Amino acid sequence: MKNNITFICVVNSFSRGVAQQVADKLDLYYADINDFLNFNMVTSAQEVLNVCGPEYLAKLEQEAVNTVASFENTIITVETRFFMSEASRHVLKDGSMIVYLKLDRKVYDKYVESIKDESQKQELENIKVVFDEYDKMCTRSSEIILDVKDLNEKTITKKVLKLINNYFK
Repeated sequence: MKNNITFICVVNSFSRGVAQQVADKLDLYYADINDFLNFNMVTSAQEVLNVCGPEYLAKLEQEAVNTVASFENTIITVETRFFMSEASRHVLKDGSMIVYLKLDRKVYDKYVESIKDESQKQELENIKVVFDEYDKMCTRSSEIILDVKDLNEKTITKKVLKLINNYFK
């Protein structure tokens, strides 16, 4: 039985905003896997990577996904990079209805151009290389897909709520 709803989007901050509003409207809990991971790590992800290596960091990330996916009555947000892991995708799909906020490539490019923080901008620029692969996997793995043409959280929240309601009718 699926007890949760998981939101994914190439722009994680956007999916977080929409998911938090949906959680408030549906009176459900909200959890972000990256926040959960960061909260439970004693040191930064970069330090774990430097000292213990990528395998250990991947193990910690998978444990965070598994734990959050086991929550009940929760709206979950997950970074697309976590969702690309088969193990993460599997555990999330087992307990969640997946909602993909599908950004048009032009909307994504415009969003990246608007970012002022250089480190965040560089991170989003790096995603451009794998954008199409992310999009294909998320599309294939989602029960609800909402084409996002405008990054207006309130408008998208209303549309998502309507789609969720229709899904359960």
